[in-house]
Order: sequence, then C-alpha cells, then structure tokens
Amino acid sequence: MNRTNDIDLNRFDEMFSRYIKGQMTDDEEVTFKQLLKENDTFRNKAIATARLVQAMDQVGRDHDKETVQSIRDISLSDAEKISAKVCGTSPTPPRILTLRRFVLSFSAAASILLCVFGGYKYYKYNQVTSLGSEYLTYFQASEFSRGEADDIGNKLKGFYSNIETKSDLDTTIDDLEIMWAESRSDSYNDYTEYMPEIGWLLANAYLRNNNKSHSLEVLDVLINEYPDGTAMGDKARELKHKIEEL
Repeated sequence: MNRTNDIDLNRFDEMFSRYIKGQMTDDEEVTFKQLLKENDTFRNKAIATARLVQAMDQVGRDHDKETVQSIRDISLSDAEKISAKVCGTSPTPPRILTLRRFVLSFSAAASILLCVFGGYKYYKYNQVTSLGSEYLTYFQASEFSRGEADDIGNKLKGFYSNIETKSDLDTTIDDLEIMWAESRSDSYNDYTEYMPEIGWLLANAYLRNNNKSHSLEVLDVLINEYPDGTAMGDKARELKHKIEEL
C-alpha cells in the first residue's frame, strides 16, 4: 500500500521532526517506520534530510555554500547508514534526485532543516543525559553511607537525588568537584575513603549536564584506580565506551 496520496510532503516533514525529537507515541513510531518502508518518496526524503543534518552537525554555523559542499562529499553508503540510524530502517538504494532538488532549494528548505537539526541536536543531548541517568543507578545511594552518623555519606545521597532529578545540578557539580579534588589529595582527609563514590557521582552529573569531555576525564581516573574485575572499574570502562560511541 502506497500512502503518498494520504500524507503530503509537508505532513511528512512534521512527522519526521516529531520522530527525531522523540515526541511520537509507540503506535505513531510503528506507523511512521512502516511508512518509510513502503514509500520510496518519503524514504528518499528522509535520507536527504539526514544527510543535510549530518552536514550541519559537521560544519556548525558555516556558510550555506560550505554546507552544500559537505553534503555533496558524503557518500551514498554513508547516507544510507545515517538514514538507518536516524529513521530505524534499512532503506533500499534510493533515487537521489530528491536530494539534488533539496540541495538546490536549500534556502527555501531552511526552516524545515533547522527544525529537524534542532531535533537531531536534542536527540544527541538526550542520548548523553540518559546515559547519566542509567549508569547513576548502578551504585545506589544507599551504598554510600558508612553509618547513621555519616555526614559525608548523607550529603552524597542528596547529590545522588539531585543528579537523578536534574535538580540544582550546577551547584551539585561545583560541590562534587571540590570533594573530588580533596578525595584525591596526597594527604588523607575526610573524603579519601569516598573517592570512588564521589567520582562516580561527578562523572554522571557531567553527563546529566551534557558534558561528555569532563565525564570522560573523571572516568579515566577511576579506570586507572580500579582494574578489570572490580565493580567500579568495569562500569567505568563500560560507560566510557558508550560515551565514546555517541
């Protein structure tokens, strides 16, 4: 069944934008993916848009001329991979006439592209912050305490809650950075025994704040301190690998 007559291209642009922003329900996603499988026109447009999005991500705010050149330099196989990643499909070899028209009408399509690019950036942002939420839970706050009168452990529990809910995140990160530096001091102090917990919280707080590079720096310290086979070392390595794949 070909649904081109039922859904026009403007409607498809809106659907594509909602999909990449993660705003569709499960049922809507199923319908959208099926539409891409069934319809060459929409599938080719998704590929063309995905190529433009990747070019925008590569060149940032460069001029349109440079962006168009970047698009032309992307191979067809790369376009297919991008489309498969973005749209969740494995498209058949497309007819790229749609892309050529899309590029030639770059300025006219700018508003649509910016909407989709914004969705793509949100998608990447959501991937990073979701990792922080997922991996935070591998070491529960209840494990941080060294006893009922443990002030530092209780403070870390509060930070855990802030990171989990993204509440007062900047202040939480500032406090954790101070504690992280103290915990790695050459002189033994109140934070020394809590170094792994502080580091784990800080690495995931950075992710919740969409800061991959700082998170990787903390994870590298934990990886150097904790060898393979340890819970902290294994999870730090696993998380680092996932961040580097984004």
